[in-house]
Amino acid sequence: MPTKHTFSYVVPGTPEAVAAQIKKDTQNVMSPVFGRAFPEKNKSLAGRVASDRFRLSLNDRAFTFRAVATGTLTAAPGGTRVDGHASLPQWLAWLMRVSLGFLVAGLIGGTVTFLSSGSLPLALAYLGFWVPFFLLFAISAGHAVHRTNNEVPQIIAQLQDVTAAGVSATETTPNQTPVTQPTRQTT
Repeated sequence: MPTKHTFSYVVPGTPEAVAAQIKKDTQNVMSPVFGRAFPEKNKSLAGRVASDRFRLSLNDRAFTFRAVATGTLTAAPGGTRVDGHASLPQWLAWLMRVSLGFLVAGLIGGTVTFLSSGSLPLALAYLGFWVPFFLLFAISAGHAVHRTNNEVPQIIAQLQDVTAAGVSATETTPNQTPVTQPTRQTT
């Protein structure tokens, strides 16, 4: 299952200055969910950065779905608070679940239909044709989830490195955790 990590830390400077610092190391792309054919070598992140929010992924040449860090930049005592979470996008996790559900329903429905008509050979042929597609989808989805779960700590660490020009002492509340100890929630 995809995991969601939350992070929160404070850096010196205004939200606009921190956004400019992040933007300096970010390749501007419409959607950070997909890999890029030609990532800029000097940019470690890809995505969109505004003066008060960001949506980023790692900037490398992977042609697969990517984990995404989404967050806000707000003024705080001592600088700017960077709050956010990183995970596989929720729409993509639900798309995988729904697609898997349709595949399973199709396998069961088709097999029951052929068996109820008394045709065991057709039921076996039906299963023999569709089971490899089911397995391929399950393996691909599992790989995408595994890859994005491994990317999440890397994105958080890279974002912290980009804003590391003076990260102050981390301020935490019961609902927030420092970036060095992200929380893990299975969604």
